[in-house]
Amino acid sequence: MTDTKNESCTCSCKCCCCTPKGKIIALAALLGVLFFGIVLGCACAPKSKIAVVDVVALVSKSSEVQALKVEQETKAQELSVWLKNAQSLVNDEKDQAKKEELLKQYSAEFAAKREDIRQQYNQKLQILDKNITQVIVNEAQKRGYQLVMAKAYTLYGATDITEELSKLIK
Repeated sequence: MTDTKNESCTCSCKCCCCTPKGKIIALAALLGVLFFGIVLGCACAPKSKIAVVDVVALVSKSSEVQALKVEQETKAQELSVWLKNAQSLVNDEKDQAKKEELLKQYSAEFAAKREDIRQQYNQKLQILDKNITQVIVNEAQKRGYQLVMAKAYTLYGATDITEELSKLIK
């Protein structure tokens, strides 16, 4: 690299931005200042406490969620027995018009029962979700965490509080 003066420069010196070498030195100095500013800024910044929670593990360990699953399976089995009985009654009917009327009636009843079971399950699940979320929020606040994230979306840099929370969730 030569220290030839830039023709567009109006100053009489051969330093700083007037030469290619001077431009590189100025750029290096600027980058150095920026780098140390960032490093010092990060070192002086207050540390945030961040936690992660394996929500799937918490839900799967919850005895209330397990009980809800068992309840849902029981209701599904009861509905299945009811449907078999209804099918049997429809099949036993000899009159085609009555058979079609029974089929229409039982189809409507089945749809209503299935929808009722689904709605009850969703309502109970929402309540459990709110309860689990509240336990997470309360414990995070108690421990001074500013942010709690799902473990599935976090690769690095947070404290896993799943085990502690699993002891608190019923």
